[in-house]
Amino acid sequence: MAVVVLFPALAGDSRSLAPQTPYQPPSMTDRWNWYVRDTFGPGAALRTGFVAAMDHADNDPPEWEQGMAGFGRRAASRYGRFALQETIELGGGALLGEDPRYHPCKCSGFFRRSGHALVSTVVARNANGKPTPAFARIAGVYGGSMLATHLWYPSRFTAAGDGFRLGNISLGVSGGVNLVREFWPDIKRVFRRD
Repeated sequence: MAVVVLFPALAGDSRSLAPQTPYQPPSMTDRWNWYVRDTFGPGAALRTGFVAAMDHADNDPPEWEQGMAGFGRRAASRYGRFALQETIELGGGALLGEDPRYHPCKCSGFFRRSGHALVSTVVARNANGKPTPAFARIAGVYGGSMLATHLWYPSRFTAAGDGFRLGNISLGVSGGVNLVREFWPDIKRVFRRD
């Protein structure tokens, strides 16, 4: 249940398509609704709090210290990075006609489905439903991280070095989320067996 709350697409929301659904490009209204829900909805607050708690437990960055003030800075930083990422992806995706949804694989087999999920981290669909590099998603991940390190991280952080490193981590997490999205129907079936 916690996974579904943190990642609403796992519950079958409109940003994850069933394999048999014929392709329909997202409208600007769809894009805006996803942006508002993903950036300002309860899932964003839970996701931010969860990741900020992990950062706080690791004392990362140490300049922000411990206690409630340190946790507050980490939560605000994580939320700011996430909001920047979503905003860049919304604008870039609309401009380039990229589909931000995860499209489950129509294939079978663990390795083929896993490969599809991981490739979908950096590949999107264009307005015709054809695969295209996910420029908006990639720009959002790296742009959000680089802007955050430039604007509010401690001065020892650099946009090029640390921003790129944080973007790599975010992209890796996106790949993991896609794996869960791909196999979520199978996981649910295993737990429904009584």
